Amino acid sequence: MNKHTQLADALNYCLNATKVDFQIIKFINSFRTESGLKRSIDKVYEVIVYALFATLVSALELKVKVSVNDKKQYLLEEFSSFAKMVMCLDINNDTNTQNAKVFRVGVTNAADRGLDMYSNWGSAILDKTSKS
Repeated sequence: MNKHTQLADALNYCLNATKVDFQIIKFINSFRTESGLKRSIDKVYEVIVYALFATLVSALELKVKVSVNDKKQYLLEEFSSFAKMVMCLDINNDTNTQNAKVFRVGVTNAADRGLDMYSNWGSAILDKTSKS
C-alpha cells in the first residue's frame, strides 16, 4: 500500500465514522502499514492532541481576559502604541476579553523537541508522545 493510499484511507475513515463507531486506536494503527508514515506517527499524535484541545476549547466556550493592574496604568501609557497593537489595551480600555484559541505551530520536528502548539491564554503545549 503506498503512502497516499494510506493517507486517503485514514481520511475516509475519519469522514465516514460516527461518534459511536470511531476508534482512535484504529485511526492510529492505520498509519502503521507504510514505513514512510510509520516513521511520522508522532505527527498523528500531534493532530489528535490538537483536535482534542481545539474541540474542548470550543465546546467549553473558553474566554481569555487580559487586564492591567490599576497600579501599573502608567506603564500602559508609556507603551500605549505597543499595548494597543499587540494586547488590544489602551488608557480607555484596560481589559480585553476574547475567545480562547489553540494554534498549531507550522512545521515541527519531533527530534528537536520543539514547540508543537500554543494558546492565547499563555499555555504552550509540547507533545511528549514521541519516543525519539
